[in-house]
Amino acid sequence: MGGYGSGKRGARDTVESCLTIDANFYAKKGFFKPGIWHGIARWSTGGRETGSCGVLARIEEVRASVTLQYNKQERIVPLTYYVPGFGGRRYFFLCPVCGRRVRTLHFNNVRDGVAVACRTCHNLTYTSCNESHKHDSIFKLMARGDSRFTWKDYKQAMDKLTKESRKR
Repeated sequence: MGGYGSGKRGARDTVESCLTIDANFYAKKGFFKPGIWHGIARWSTGGRETGSCGVLARIEEVRASVTLQYNKQERIVPLTYYVPGFGGRRYFFLCPVCGRRVRTLHFNNVRDGVAVACRTCHNLTYTSCNESHKHDSIFKLMARGDSRFTWKDYKQAMDKLTKESRKR
């Protein structure tokens, strides 16, 4: 019952485990200029392709959108923008699920027929969020054997030692 390492660890998928498209990347590559632009987004790990997606951008005076073709599905994602104080335009995707203005969209395992959505709709977290609690169970085990300290005391002491060792 509840030994070392047991419990709900890494229950949520992470942003790093998904394929991600970034509006800033496509803006820098010139996809978001007036007209129709197309290309292929490719992702790779260790030199091996892990995924690809067709990208078709339609930028008109009144409306802008990106069509993503992934796993034999086609999803039209509206674009929006604002004009920063220094000129130009900063583009954002509108999440196809919730309509939020987001810089990145993520391809995750198809759940409820939704392959591409924002981090919130896919219920994604960052790897670093899980790592900050990686050793909590060890600190709790240490505190069980010594009634003078709580597990948080052990964690704070370890954090302080880690910070001091990085300064050297």
